[in-house]
Amino acid sequence: MRTLALTLSLLLTSFALVNSATASELIDHGRFDRYNDAMQTAENLRAEGRQITVFREPVTRDGFAVQLPYYQLYIAAEWAAMRLQREGFQAWVIPKPESLGYVIQVDIVPTREQVADVRQRLDLLGHRNIRVRPIRWKSYQYFVQETRLEGMPEAIVEAPDAPKPAPEQPEVESFTFGDDSVLTFGKQTDYDTLLVQQDKDPSLRNQGFEVDDFRAEFGFLDAKTGGLVDSSHYGLISMGYRFVSESGFDGRIGLRVDAVRQAPERAVREAEVDYGESFLRYRAGDHKYTVGAQVINWGVLDELAPGNVLATQDLTRYTLDDLTRRYRATPLLRYEGWFDRWKVDVIGLPLFRAAELPEPDSIWFPIDSVTGRIIGLPNDPLLAALVQNSTFETDIEDDHGGGGLRVSHQGRGWDFGFSVQHVRHSLPYFELNPDVRLALLTGTPPNIAPTVTASPTFQAIHPFTDVVSLDFATVWGDTTWRAEVAYLSDVPVTTPDLRVVYAPSAQIGFGMEMFPGDANNRLSMQAGFTHLEPDEPILDREQTAYISGEFEWLFAREAWRLRTRFLSTWSEEGTDYYLNPELAYIRVEPDEFYIGVHIFEGDEGTPGDYHNEHDMFVLGWRTRY
Repeated sequence: MRTLALTLSLLLTSFALVNSATASELIDHGRFDRYNDAMQTAENLRAEGRQITVFREPVTRDGFAVQLPYYQLYIAAEWAAMRLQREGFQAWVIPKPESLGYVIQVDIVPTREQVADVRQRLDLLGHRNIRVRPIRWKSYQYFVQETRLEGMPEAIVEAPDAPKPAPEQPEVESFTFGDDSVLTFGKQTDYDTLLVQQDKDPSLRNQGFEVDDFRAEFGFLDAKTGGLVDSSHYGLISMGYRFVSESGFDGRIGLRVDAVRQAPERAVREAEVDYGESFLRYRAGDHKYTVGAQVINWGVLDELAPGNVLATQDLTRYTLDDLTRRYRATPLLRYEGWFDRWKVDVIGLPLFRAAELPEPDSIWFPIDSVTGRIIGLPNDPLLAALVQNSTFETDIEDDHGGGGLRVSHQGRGWDFGFSVQHVRHSLPYFELNPDVRLALLTGTPPNIAPTVTASPTFQAIHPFTDVVSLDFATVWGDTTWRAEVAYLSDVPVTTPDLRVVYAPSAQIGFGMEMFPGDANNRLSMQAGFTHLEPDEPILDREQTAYISGEFEWLFAREAWRLRTRFLSTWSEEGTDYYLNPELAYIRVEPDEFYIGVHIFEGDEGTPGDYHNEHDMFVLGWRTRY
């Protein structure tokens, strides 16, 4: 018994000594908020031959997200984010747009003092659309120790030579924001998870499948006014897959499907498949090389931009959509380079792509073969007889589209740029067949003249023009001011004897954008003037002035959005206007359910007069994710 008791005593003493020695060897190498920082520290210590374990424990973090909202085009937001990165910000574009457009995530900071510092730096750069949202999310804290003791949190155990894993994505259960009150939206969107991906490579954030635009819209016209159409419905799905590689290559494959149904008479039932933005791009530091198809956005104005002649316009729905949805992807070769605050953008168009037009029977086609009218021209019986018996050709021969160079400078609160282009007009201009023209001039009745030839009566043309443009943007007070001017060497026009000639054109536009009241209101207005300088009398309008604008108001805690768009033009021939008020429920973001009205009015011979009977009430659903 004595021997057994002595043996047990020695074993207990040895266990106590070993346990005591083990506890005394516990070394804490720090606590880290970022997974990458913890793993890097662990790898450095393992390289010294130490036995290292990384632990994690759940924490709830509070902070402030500083953002810049209201970028309608992704490429514009990406450009602004790149500018902020050059100023030392961790800026990146949240890939899913909000109800008012894309958002730049400038930074996430823990204190209001740091918020004030970020706001001051943004203010010096000229940004006024700053939004600060208090946020709270569930995350982890990581700490590194040389031993593992029982009762500690779950350990992340790795072999010393194990490859470094990709950063973990926190499993966010809720996201809160507001000023003093807290609104919890749960997992309504992935926006909360995107906010805390600060460790992730920015170039890898926006990859995978994405739906750029999905719409189902029902439109109803008042057929009692004399029109032959009482409904015009529309559907759209635009989607793509974006991929990124660590070698500097990234790209996208895009596809869109447009569906139209118009009834009862002049029925149109069409579903058209088209390519969207599809490209392969290589990034090498401050240089990007792109081949494929992209939406081109040169200049600084949103509506009727004089310097964005390269872009392919979409006229399938006339002005029913805002300008951000009225461009199509253009096949191109592109180089973009950044040199300090200067950017050089060179585009070549190996294939010309004309503007997309609706079906000839559509009420949005610029020529009405039923009534015999052409948009922008007065209602004339002789013209009506000619148009009603004519054929129209919109197809063109394959040809290159030219190209252009734009150089821009990004300053502190002011930007400017200039471009030179040799391009073809995207918008079609219809030229009268020479044989038909000769028949008309020799007295052949308009309803008979089209029969003198088997060729189309009118042919769409897209002549080349040389373009020089200048643009400028600055901030004064709480308002962003923009200006743009362009000179086009050859614009097609028609003489009284029905010949097509070319005249130079000068175009100028001014714009302003402000956020009256608070960040939930946005007002944008633009005004411009176009002047043609022909060598002989023409039938086209020589001088045209316009004013356009958009006002957006979010209310009921950002659950509803009231938006009103308008466009009005003046010339010697008359005045017209277009008005589009819309009310949308946006609480179930990114889905929007909306009702709206499109109203057209104008003097005889104006576009508003041409669409006078096309006032339309719409209701629909749109989303992007």
